[in-house]
Amino acid sequence: VFKLIFLWIDRQPSTIFTKCGYLACCFGCWALLLAVFWGRKKALTILLYVTAAIGIFLLLPGRAYDTDELRDEYASMFMKYKDVPYQRGGESIHGIDCSGLVRRTLIDTLRLKGFSTLNPGLYREALYFWWFDASAKTIGEGYSGNVTEILTADSINSLDSNLLLPGDMAVTQNGAHVLAFLGKCGWMQACPAIGHVSIHEVPSDNSWFSLPIKIVRWNCLTKRKG
Repeated sequence: VFKLIFLWIDRQPSTIFTKCGYLACCFGCWALLLAVFWGRKKALTILLYVTAAIGIFLLLPGRAYDTDELRDEYASMFMKYKDVPYQRGGESIHGIDCSGLVRRTLIDTLRLKGFSTLNPGLYREALYFWWFDASAKTIGEGYSGNVTEILTADSINSLDSNLLLPGDMAVTQNGAHVLAFLGKCGWMQACPAIGHVSIHEVPSDNSWFSLPIKIVRWNCLTKRKG
């Protein structure tokens, strides 16, 4: 039952209600396991120890990490969402929008890197970005200090890609759309007009590539954090 609920939530637009529903399901699963193991002392002890270990791990200080490596993994992670259907407010492989694409890819990267390196700081950042949504406009405005503006340009088509790093984002000056730079001349976007996540080479005749833009960069991909 919980699996079906999780799947249903994953297909819905990301809102505070779906996030609370996800957390409620996680708590429900834990409570169910607690009830099942209540009469089994050894199994119950293991469950409680595992729960405590996860909590302690998330509270431990984070460690410095290689931002170049994390940035490359972030740029590569975008391919997971290639051809995913466009869904306004979506943030999963079942449907995603432009800001959801750049945020969910970062969340996945931080979570997997945090797991492989046992770095709680990366996990906490993943949880932060998961909980606090952001539109393309919010990302372009700095996203509460998590994004830094690098430069502005008349359009992506007129931009010198040598000035960019993989994972940089182009936000239209009106804040309506955000695209991700994959490296070389490749860009990825979740475009409502196209209907799915697509990759474009510059120059492109796609309308978003001819609009004034600002290039922004995730701070966690440029600063070594502990």
